[in-house]
Amino acid sequence: LSRASRTNALSEIRDIAGRPVIYQGDVVAISHSGVLSSTDLRTGQTRWTLPITGITTPWVAGDVIYVVDRAGKLYCLARETGLAYWVRDLGEGREKRGGFLGFWGGSDANRAKVKPVWSSPILAAGRLLLASNTGEMVAVNARTGEVERSVNLGESVTVGPIALGETVYFVTDEARLIAVR
Repeated sequence: LSRASRTNALSEIRDIAGRPVIYQGDVVAISHSGVLSSTDLRTGQTRWTLPITGITTPWVAGDVIYVVDRAGKLYCLARETGLAYWVRDLGEGREKRGGFLGFWGGSDANRAKVKPVWSSPILAAGRLLLASNTGEMVAVNARTGEVERSVNLGESVTVGPIALGETVYFVTDEARLIAVR
């Protein structure tokens, strides 16, 4: 899952950080080098590819695929063709002060605006749930892409949530377990 052309040093990283997903004979995977791909499990033939860079696990549900890219865009794609039904920029309006200069104590004027890093999505009760390294959890309408709710979890979360029964569990970067009903 690497691109033929390299545009920067990060594109040399060909890792598939998010786990590939197998669903009804398809393997869906996204790489750090900028390729989201659907491949036939039996033949190994590529069905389609898109130039999307990501490090999270895609979520496949029925005829759609949900995936978050490194820039914080949440995509809803047709599983068969890769065509986009909708795209939501989760970072929009959520920039925070920080970055390298901020870490080393640079002045506010010198600090870069940094978009949040989002976890893998999970589909529960018709909503996609994701959390960010800023401690925010969002519930996104799976059909429309509209953010329906936002909750402050209080801690950074970069690992995708899991669901069991009526509860969704988030593990913070400090190894705390948060249960949301």
